[in-house]
Amino acid sequence: MIINKNISHPNYWNNLYLNKESAWDLKMSTLTLIYWLKKNNVNDEKICIPGCGYGYDAIELASKGAMVWGVDFANEPINFLKEKSKKLNININTICDDIFNLTGEYSSFFSMVWEYTCYCAINPERRKEYRDLVYQILSKSGKLICLFYPILKQKKNGDPPFAVNLEFTLELFNEKFNIIEINTKPKSIFSRYGNEVFVSMVKRG
Repeated sequence: MIINKNISHPNYWNNLYLNKESAWDLKMSTLTLIYWLKKNNVNDEKICIPGCGYGYDAIELASKGAMVWGVDFANEPINFLKEKSKKLNININTICDDIFNLTGEYSSFFSMVWEYTCYCAINPERRKEYRDLVYQILSKSGKLICLFYPILKQKKNGDPPFAVNLEFTLELFNEKFNIIEINTKPKSIFSRYGNEVFVSMVKRG
């Protein structure tokens, strides 16, 4: 598969947002996250959201008492999140930068990472690097909460979202994380039902 190298540059994503071509944007918080929060307390958790986009999940988590850092290297969604959170009077820390630059200042900083549509958007060749990034920014026994998507897509072209092979992905993360839960039928919007899997895990070591 020939990868579109532009996906590693912020202008590629920023132009998609500016041209209203952000088909991945649900314009709401993720259903799986909403239902997960009904049973899980995130008050005072320090949560990082890599590739946060417009930040609906960031707002949802912050409204439940979490300290949230939304990270995206496209400035259009970050500016949207800043304005939206200000209007709602919800405090969210925004970082307009490449997620792979977090390892220095934020090493062992976060108690939780929420992953949805970032893993499938980066160059698949960097997935091991992404796992290592998450491991490094999480504190001891930090939690990684994921909704992996799209698990049914086949490897066809060099544009995101890239196919997520669930077996390979679980093996990759299991090298550094203890997998706590796998839910193959999470709450999903209709168009993504059966195409995403919820996984929670804890940093090992």
